[in-house]
Amino acid sequence: MYLGNIAKARNNSEAAVKFYDRLININRRYFEAYVELSGLLADKDLQRARNLLRTCLTLNPHYKPAIFSLGDTYRKSNPGIAEKYYKLAETIE
Repeated sequence: MYLGNIAKARNNSEAAVKFYDRLININRRYFEAYVELSGLLADKDLQRARNLLRTCLTLNPHYKPAIFSLGDTYRKSNPGIAEKYYKLAETIE
């Protein structure tokens, strides 16, 4: 996770994607990696980014950062769906 964060901070998205991918393959329950990876992929492969977040939410349906991030992926294309995700996240404690 730290190596991915460092690569991301250095604007090395390609390396960050590899680190986050590797982390998810090693530990499927490292939920923060799903959110970070989807953020890097959202511009290039929106469907993969959404699928990653949905996988994360399958493992942990109450993980707020993934719900907010999934809403973010719909902000431009479908604000109505985005708003539903944001409202859903607000209901989770």
